[in-house]
Amino acid sequence: MSKHINPTYYKSHSCFRARKTINGKEITFLGGKGAFGKDDHQARARAIIEITEKIRIAQLSDTRRAEEDKQRVRGIDDFIELTMAKSKMEANIIRGDETGDPQPPSEIMEELRLLREETALQKAQLAAVGHQFKTESRCLKELQEAYALSQKTEGLTQGKTLSTLTYYNRSSRQFLEFLAENDVTTTAELDQSASVVAAYRDQWIHKISDGDSSHSNARKALLGARQFVNWMAQREYISRIPPSIGQGWTAVGVDEVDPKFLTVKECQRLYKNAPQKFKLPILLGLNCGYREVDIQSLKREYINLIDGVDLPPKI
Repeated sequence: MSKHINPTYYKSHSCFRARKTINGKEITFLGGKGAFGKDDHQARARAIIEITEKIRIAQLSDTRRAEEDKQRVRGIDDFIELTMAKSKMEANIIRGDETGDPQPPSEIMEELRLLREETALQKAQLAAVGHQFKTESRCLKELQEAYALSQKTEGLTQGKTLSTLTYYNRSSRQFLEFLAENDVTTTAELDQSASVVAAYRDQWIHKISDGDSSHSNARKALLGARQFVNWMAQREYISRIPPSIGQGWTAVGVDEVDPKFLTVKECQRLYKNAPQKFKLPILLGLNCGYREVDIQSLKREYINLIDGVDLPPKI
């Protein structure tokens, strides 16, 4: 869909915008907030991703809304028909049957009982239709792809690191792979598979016990799975969050602190044998105490290559 989107710069809002007609109504979509101008290619790329997702959601919402209106009209027609039948029967009870003879009390009570049962059955059927529509079965793989895209879009606007965005995608995909191994591939099947969801956490507990995973990795994987499930629930792709995903879902313990230190000779050997592109990050880590996130946040204007110093960001 993105190849059909050609957003234009919206100066008053410092972003890009695109218009699309959905169900006969032209809608304006905004994206790439914080753009510096029409030639801000990075912001424009963000805008295409964000607007593509917004259009997809808007089209999906309109489709669901149309189906919901159709179900509602059908339900109203059924209710009107039932109400008219009820009114007619009550009128016959008061006036007597078509021959003019009053109905015996026992027959009146029986008709009222049958009418109440029919009314209750009709209400249950309407409720079932509404519930079935609300939890229309969707492919989990397609939803995971939409989730990963939405997290990437939000992450770009919120300044999240690439490693964080990769973690969102990887952890939700791991959860999906486990569900698929247990024949759970749609939202309808997920709604009925609380035990499988609970087994996913048990799997990570066993990995920790067997030494195949650290507590930290298990916690991140479970947190990512919970975020994906919450995302689906918020958009009503599933009717409820599985009961097993509660407050204790990510409580898997903590890793013991056991830092490893390199000797001076090991640091020298590491630097000497490292590829050229890794030499600068190694020096920043050894000399400045920079961590991965600190190095990723560096911008070109922070570094003075002539004097060989790292300049503080301008505030």
